[in-house]
Amino acid sequence: MIKNRKLGTICYQTIMWLLLVLCMIPLIWVVRTAFMPTAKALDLFAVAIPTMDNIRHVFETVPFLQYYGNTIFITVLVLGVQLVLVTFAGYAFARLDFYGSRVLFVIFLAQMMIAPEVLILPNYSLMVKLGLNDTRLGIALPFFASAMGTLIVRQTIKTIPIELEEAAQVEGKTVLVSGCGPIGMTAISACKTFGATKVFACDLLDSRLAIAKDMGADYVFNSAQVDLPAEILRLTGGLGADAAIDITGAQAAINADLKCLRAAGRMV
Repeated sequence: MIKNRKLGTICYQTIMWLLLVLCMIPLIWVVRTAFMPTAKALDLFAVAIPTMDNIRHVFETVPFLQYYGNTIFITVLVLGVQLVLVTFAGYAFARLDFYGSRVLFVIFLAQMMIAPEVLILPNYSLMVKLGLNDTRLGIALPFFASAMGTLIVRQTIKTIPIELEEAAQVEGKTVLVSGCGPIGMTAISACKTFGATKVFACDLLDSRLAIAKDMGADYVFNSAQVDLPAEILRLTGGLGADAAIDITGAQAAINADLKCLRAAGRMV
């Protein structure tokens, strides 16, 4: 059985190496031809001293530096505009509930079913009418909007719980975050971004608490070492936190969080 396996492995590797050599032949031929004199370029068995004449002739004939510059400019321009537009559009489709949003989203995605080749002439005609033909902006403009990018951003935003976003809108309030894992860190950052006056973070690991402090938490507590409700009440003047975000899902942590809330506080 072992011999059969070794034989099979040898046969498999031999076939793979043969296929690799076959795939490398075109690349080797291109490199060889590029450095061969023109008179001997098509001679399969010709041997000659490598020359740079072919490379020099190409760069003297075609302005490759200008081509590269145009490509980089258009790519950066399209990428920058798309990042802004698809983010705004994706957020609007994911979070804003306006009349006809679903129908509009379906229409927006319908353009993905249209082959790009079909749009070449209409786009060119439009650029001519706008006076942008033979310009870099005219090449980039039709690609500023991206249905695929909008779809990806929308789906990504929809994976974020709406409760987390709502809890982050706590300007001028105090928030308790229980559990300083990746989602907890995101909640802490969001709370500070939206203007929470105080953010309390609690966890069982001191290493996570140190990171939470760096992420903007005003106070950090090790749940196993302190009386969390008492500390929160002390730091809030006996009022309690305005909101509590529990990431752990543990019943004991949830009970402790509820004790930390003020009367009209919100638990997420």
